[in-house]
Amino acid sequence: MKRITKILLIVGLLLLLVIVLAPLLLVHQIYQESFGEPVETPAALAYPFDEFPDLNVEEFVLERDNNQDIYTFLFTPDDDSTEANALIVLAPGLGGATEFYTPLINYLVQSGYHVLSYDPSGHDKTADDDGFGSFSQGMVDADDILTHVTENHEDYADLPIVAMGHSWGGYSMGGSLEWHPEIEAAVLFAAFDRPGLLMDDEAEVIAGSAFATILKPYFRIYEFIRNSSHANQTVVDGVTNAEIPTLMLHSEDDPITDGPLSFDIFEEELSALDWVEIEVAADRGHSFMFYSEEDRETFAPFDTIDEEEIEAQSDGFERPSSVEIDDDYMTQVINFIEENIE
Repeated sequence: MKRITKILLIVGLLLLLVIVLAPLLLVHQIYQESFGEPVETPAALAYPFDEFPDLNVEEFVLERDNNQDIYTFLFTPDDDSTEANALIVLAPGLGGATEFYTPLINYLVQSGYHVLSYDPSGHDKTADDDGFGSFSQGMVDADDILTHVTENHEDYADLPIVAMGHSWGGYSMGGSLEWHPEIEAAVLFAAFDRPGLLMDDEAEVIAGSAFATILKPYFRIYEFIRNSSHANQTVVDGVTNAEIPTLMLHSEDDPITDGPLSFDIFEEELSALDWVEIEVAADRGHSFMFYSEEDRETFAPFDTIDEEEIEAQSDGFERPSSVEIDDDYMTQVINFIEENIE
């Protein structure tokens, strides 16, 4: 009898290991395939800093013990005779590091701000052989950058701090707001609420809808294993608990972070909060939503996260020497910042 009980116990443990470990191993493989390799901003979409003669750039490395050191860039006007209105801390999106945002950064600097941006884990200069590992790593990066800024505020002339993020960077900054009450305003472009929503879609593409239903809980478990302190934090959590004036900008035709991943959730959960403004445009897309209409049309074939499609579109593409930031669209951003900083 004892022998049978022992056998049943062993069989039960083996079944438990299969039920728990097998899906986790599969999810690990999916994450490795998706996020395990270094990411370089496509040349067709990158604007090197030296193409902007009116920008002064100071580069430094934020050293970390348990994560990749972050390459960080402080942008100021080449003519620094005018005092800046605020320091904007910009979190880039997935697949495009700081050089993707140089036209936007230049616009913000010429509008009277200093801008601190960085190459996130796994991207461009910050990248190492392991990529960035998980969506929640972006929030770890944003949290660390904001901690650096607030702990060294005097190095940034004690300027008012504005958090800004786009897409993955919007999620990363939005979730981090709760931990940084020193921030005076936040602007989130095309943010998604939480990584599980995106990975649910990825699971259906890779494994089919039936098996994806089984995998979904394991994506959350895997994110928690990777970054337990940040994995469960959502943008709704961060914005709600921070009570920091926050402008959230989206577009109905967003092909990447569409309504069910983002603004549908935010309108339901956040629109009643006095410190939140949510604006949903009709046709600004995702990756280039702050560009002029003409430039959005030029780059429209690249408005995807499909790396193979981006590579195919890059073949023979002549990148414009400059792009125009949509001043009418960005006016609402500038006005919002000015109304909420001291």
